[in-house]
Amino acid sequence: MFGRRHRVRVLKYGLILVAHCRRLKGEDVKEGEEFSTYGIEVWACERSEGLDARDDAWKQCKGNLLDDCVARSFQGRRTDISNEGTTGDEARSRSKEEAPDPRHEISQSGKPEEGPQGGKKEDLKEHVNRVSGGEARTASEGLQNEGQEDRGPILARQMGVELVLNASDANIAPRLQCFDFPGQREYALINMMYFHGRGIYLVFCDMSVELEEAWKDLKLWLWAVNRYANAVNGLGGQNAKSPPIIVIGTKFLKRKFDQKDLRKRVDDFITRQMPGLRQRLQGFICLDNFSRDIKQQMHDLRSQLHELTMQVLTTEESWKEKSGRSDVPPHIGLQAEAYPLAWIQAHELLSDLDGGVTMKVSPKQLREILEVKGDIPKLQEELAGTHVPMGHHVIAPAGSAVRRVVEGREEGTGLQQERSEQWSIEKLRNHLSQHEESVSIEVSCDFLTLDQVKALLAKMRPKPLSGDDVTGVLQLMHDLGVVFWLDEDDLRETVALNVRKLSLALSALIGLRYWDECKFEHSEAFLSKLQGSTQGVSDDVLRFQTSGIASTRLLECAWEGFTELQQKLMLEVMLRKGLLVRRAVLGEYAVPSCLPLTFLAEPPCGASSAVVYVNLEGFVSAVLFPKIVEYLCEKKYVQLTSPPQAFRNYIELRSDDVFIIMSLASVAKQRLLRIQAIAEDSKAEEASQTAKSLADAFSEALGLKALPCTNPSDSHKIVHLQEMLGLNLSEHEHELPAHVLLQHNPCLNLKCFRSCDDCARSEMLSLLLNERFLPNLGLELRQIISSSSLQKFSRPFGSFRFDNVWFPGDVDIEEYVVVKVEGPTLDAEERKVEALKKLSEEIQRMCKNIQGLSDSELVQCYWSGLKAGVDISGRTLTWTADEVVKGTKDGVPLHEALRQGHRSWTAKVDLFAKVNLFADVEGQVPHFREVTNVIRFGYRQEGSQEGSHIIHPVTQEKDFLKAVQDNIRDYSSAHPKAMKYVKRLWERSAFMAQRGFHCKEHFQMLEALKPIFRHWAAQLAQISAHAETLLNMLESTRVSKNVQQQRDAIEDLNVLGSDVEVLYEKCQSLTDDPAAEEGVKCLQEVLDLLDPFQPYADADVEKVMDVLKQVEELMSCCVELVIINWLGDRSKFTSPVSKALQDGWVFPSDHLPIGCSIMTEVGGSKATFNVASWNVLNQRYMKDVLNDAQGLKCSSLATQSVGDRKKVICTKVVEMLEHSDFHKHILCLQGCWPALLDLLDKHISSKGFLLLRWCKESPNQEAVVGRAMIVDTKMFDVQMPKDLQTHHVFKSDQGKAVTEVLLSLKNGNRKFRIVTTHLPGKPFGTARREFCDFIQKRKEDHEAIPTILAGDLNFPEEAIRPLLNKRDGKMENVKFVPIPYPTNICQGSLLPKRIDCIALLSGHEMVKVKPLSAENVLPGLADMVKLLESRSWELAEVKMDMREQAYQARIKHQLAEQRRMDEEKKMRRAALARVKRMEEEEKKRRTEFAREQNEMEATKEELEATKKALEEEKRLKQAREKKTEAIEEELELTHKQLEETKKELEERSLKQARSRNTRD
Repeated sequence: MFGRRHRVRVLKYGLILVAHCRRLKGEDVKEGEEFSTYGIEVWACERSEGLDARDDAWKQCKGNLLDDCVARSFQGRRTDISNEGTTGDEARSRSKEEAPDPRHEISQSGKPEEGPQGGKKEDLKEHVNRVSGGEARTASEGLQNEGQEDRGPILARQMGVELVLNASDANIAPRLQCFDFPGQREYALINMMYFHGRGIYLVFCDMSVELEEAWKDLKLWLWAVNRYANAVNGLGGQNAKSPPIIVIGTKFLKRKFDQKDLRKRVDDFITRQMPGLRQRLQGFICLDNFSRDIKQQMHDLRSQLHELTMQVLTTEESWKEKSGRSDVPPHIGLQAEAYPLAWIQAHELLSDLDGGVTMKVSPKQLREILEVKGDIPKLQEELAGTHVPMGHHVIAPAGSAVRRVVEGREEGTGLQQERSEQWSIEKLRNHLSQHEESVSIEVSCDFLTLDQVKALLAKMRPKPLSGDDVTGVLQLMHDLGVVFWLDEDDLRETVALNVRKLSLALSALIGLRYWDECKFEHSEAFLSKLQGSTQGVSDDVLRFQTSGIASTRLLECAWEGFTELQQKLMLEVMLRKGLLVRRAVLGEYAVPSCLPLTFLAEPPCGASSAVVYVNLEGFVSAVLFPKIVEYLCEKKYVQLTSPPQAFRNYIELRSDDVFIIMSLASVAKQRLLRIQAIAEDSKAEEASQTAKSLADAFSEALGLKALPCTNPSDSHKIVHLQEMLGLNLSEHEHELPAHVLLQHNPCLNLKCFRSCDDCARSEMLSLLLNERFLPNLGLELRQIISSSSLQKFSRPFGSFRFDNVWFPGDVDIEEYVVVKVEGPTLDAEERKVEALKKLSEEIQRMCKNIQGLSDSELVQCYWSGLKAGVDISGRTLTWTADEVVKGTKDGVPLHEALRQGHRSWTAKVDLFAKVNLFADVEGQVPHFREVTNVIRFGYRQEGSQEGSHIIHPVTQEKDFLKAVQDNIRDYSSAHPKAMKYVKRLWERSAFMAQRGFHCKEHFQMLEALKPIFRHWAAQLAQISAHAETLLNMLESTRVSKNVQQQRDAIEDLNVLGSDVEVLYEKCQSLTDDPAAEEGVKCLQEVLDLLDPFQPYADADVEKVMDVLKQVEELMSCCVELVIINWLGDRSKFTSPVSKALQDGWVFPSDHLPIGCSIMTEVGGSKATFNVASWNVLNQRYMKDVLNDAQGLKCSSLATQSVGDRKKVICTKVVEMLEHSDFHKHILCLQGCWPALLDLLDKHISSKGFLLLRWCKESPNQEAVVGRAMIVDTKMFDVQMPKDLQTHHVFKSDQGKAVTEVLLSLKNGNRKFRIVTTHLPGKPFGTARREFCDFIQKRKEDHEAIPTILAGDLNFPEEAIRPLLNKRDGKMENVKFVPIPYPTNICQGSLLPKRIDCIALLSGHEMVKVKPLSAENVLPGLADMVKLLESRSWELAEVKMDMREQAYQARIKHQLAEQRRMDEEKKMRRAALARVKRMEEEEKKRRTEFAREQNEMEATKEELEATKKALEEEKRLKQAREKKTEAIEEELELTHKQLEETKKELEERSLKQARSRNTRD
């Protein structure tokens, strides 16, 4: 017998629906009884006579393939046999732990119990006896006799519910098997798991829908079958062997189109795009399950199946001989090959292990080798036993799962109708303990190692298999889709016997993505198991749910029941079948069916961009776009410089020179693919060539002929799309650019007039999420962005992108940079170092560009610093520009600092630049802004094993949604900043709406937040950011010593002061805005602070920095106050944007308690005590709860009686005080009333606590609002044992006051002052300033004794703290404790906020504070915190449809625009009046100046005359002096002459005298 070869044939029908399977089987199906499945169901039929329309001619199989082969061999005739080749597990219902809801499983009525003659069941031996003509022998007996070998073990496969169709040809007995795939669109791609090049494929088309919709789905599946259901070599095409296809039109009675129209579509598609499909398409049948002619229709289908079956099983030679044709269709002889009978035996053996085999074993031996790790008992070693009911020897391999013990009648049936529920370990042990001799068990095995398979097949009797026969059998079974086995390195060692396990693994990912969105009815056990396995990777789950990208870590957790090798095989199989696609980032995979449909804004078409439109005619599948990315990267059409962004309808790719966007221009109709390539201004031709080549590559990647597309040079004109799309354009529309028409008519229906959901969504996106691109930015800002970016075409990130954000603050850029590394011989560490060096070179180049831009004086910009790496002490290194260019700082190389990174980034670059933000906006005055670039980094390696296009991340990509939600959580709790909180809410809703998640709800959130970004408070926030920028500039000069930067910063104070004055006048004009008064006060204080420094050029730098800090804090304080009150103003919200808490809130107050630990050191001894604070909600405020102001009307808080609530409050207080790990020593309570305090005193007085109280007297005690403080007397001595001391009563609410108590530690001399209060909550009342003034007056007391503030301040701390730092009584050392969770709800929006605070009012170095987590404050509080935090993203349901929402948004937009125009007119009038006033003042000033000028001229003339007179006088004086000098000279000369004369006379007299004497 082993010399004979038998034909093994698998005929698979793809995409069969449940009702059609039941009809094909012969059952009656009533309308309304249809049900859907979530997994794969396998059905088939049996015929022993000729085919006709009789239902009773179809019968159930009672044997296995091997027995049929042997029985027919005993009859002396050679039989051709077709095996269905699927796992037995697919023929049985799934267990509750693995499968979806059991309500969707196949009913027992669908599995006939009767034999061929309609009587009782026949067992396997009876079946063999009947088929073999009376020889009642099993396969093993026949094989032994035929092969003359000793009796050996064999595993006979049970067919279960499989049905067999025996053809009338006596020489061929094919087994036909029908696959019913899940009908949910989200699960559709699982069908491709079972696609291969064997069988017959039935593709169904719903004729009850419109032709366009039906054709879209049909075309997709025709392409998928043609693409993935091909011969083993995977080449496909006209000459390759490939299975035939039948198209079946369903719901024929409800058809909305004629089948001729559909046939024409199919023929046209084949002719133009897929000619290889023509020979595969073998029929078109229409039917309706509830038609009177259904039996005839099913007969036609059966006949067609029979005919194709015979053709598939017939050799080419035989077919040619019978048909007389030489052109052979590709399915002829597809499964005509014959195989050795031993291969069939091996096939049955391995198939049985998957489906489950019943065997009788020794309980003792079973207990010894039973492994009880995990949920399912498994065998640690091989287990020998006897097959039930065949009676031959059976071996179960090690690792097989013991599913259950089979008892009673089940043992004798021989055929298991379905897989039973998995027994627990305890149940199995208990049962085994009750048996001593033997027990029947059911074992199964999903995976085997190759060594185990070899060992099993080597023990087959009578003929074992080894060597190439083993790999041959495995390859055959893989080709048939029975097992998955890949004969490749690292993969060949694992054999997947249970193919359905891979489907379940993929369906787990799909369920994880769509559970919340689609509300699938999976079993609780299945859901719970998957949630438990992925609980530790919640961030990866969130990213997967919103992006469709699965990390390796997520896959490992979701598939935790599989070994590493099994997971590797599963992953490779899914990759090859297109069920997963490798993303161009190492360790990340795109799940095509889970990708979101995105609605991102696209950049405008500029002179340097080229656009090509490709007519897809609706041909789009979920797998299309990620596959295109993979193809383009692998074929090197694109050299990636950043990770690709791929969605179901959108691709974004960056290369060195071109930025590429591929998107569906019409999302709904999926008709038009838009390819845009953006290059630098000088490379427009390169962009055009790139766009055209990508269009060709798109068709090539799909295996289609070139799709019709436009020329890049003409794509901007709509007229060139007219003929391609068949549009009927008006004369006006002919002149429109293509992108304009597509934007206004995204449905491509020119008669729609924005009445459909797609147009409504497009309108909402346009109204709310229109984005800014580089051409919309100011020239100087574009230059700065270009110089400070490592990549081309970068643009600002975050809320800055959106047009509706009128007053953005800083300019933030985020880049993920990818560098290319050469050298395949380098190891991983060497590659990383080489990549870091290349990145450092790029950063040095960027730094030089910035320096060059600054030196060129085109833009005033200054380098602030690059943050990367740490020094010896662990502090972040901040690099100057010179240090970056030099490449080293404090002995640390730049590339090493980049390796260390900064936070979750590689580096962060900060600049200061004087720019205008926007282009073509009047009235802008350039001023300094902070520009930040956050850099993340990875590298590609040429010639790497993973592929040269694969990015190896050094720092991970930003998980946007996680980062935003972390910021939302932080800005509403630990560091409350209302404007940043609102911006993050906007960014999150924009992110979700642009990806199609709960669009209506997120549109409502965006619509509610939009007015905030246009409010004067947003403008004030922008001015505050300007002040902060100037402060940072001046602080950075302390290190850089840049005098010019210091001068420019101080000079920019002129712009700051001017902006403050303009906004001051604006707020003064808003008389109907109650918040404007607060703005006026704030801005007046700012002007008062700035005024003394005019002119600013001569101002002292240190004093300016001090004032800038106060100015920034005051403006931020005002912004915080206005925005938080806006969020709580019910008049601002037509309906809440957040989902109400209602019955989910099970807490006795609308406030959550807070707490902190305080560490102090006195005289070398340390002490720690815990402080808590809680507003218990006074009864007088319960009316707000009952009025549902906070969404708590249905909560336990509203339904409890006063007495019950008092008891619950007391219980919670005691739990806080007696916390097992964080015992509370001080507890401040607000919102108390006497009855509550009396009850509370009874609860705590015996526990060592002292209750201090303050309550205002009132006849109605329930309405009294008081405070209390509970002090642990074991820790503290209380200075005032009776009551709290009142120091200040608020004017706006006499029932509220500031109270305090003085405490001293018993184990030291340290004293503490505890201040508690409950501020009145009037939005813009005086309470805040009263309180801060009071605290400032007590400054000296607080500095002398450490003072702790704890209470409900009714406002975020950011609205309080700056008021404590004002010039008079400035308190710089106030430290608010960053409580890590929100504590209350905003009434209008129902968003969370934190208004309960604890602060240290004095900066004592020996006192430290640390916040307590929710669980450390009160056990169980974390659940309420989680619920409260979730209000930021659990949005309120919107009942109106998208069109109505768009209409209302349009009306609001028009009203807002009208108000804006009116405001602009008003501002223009005010500006004109201001200009006129200034002109008059200027005229007056000029008149005065002229008068002064005239006076000055007159004075000047007088001065000139006086000067002349003085000069004349001086001249005369000089003349007189000269004359005097001449006279004096003359006198002196005369005097000299007289002297000489005198002298001569004397000499003469002397001579005369001598003469006389001589004479005498």
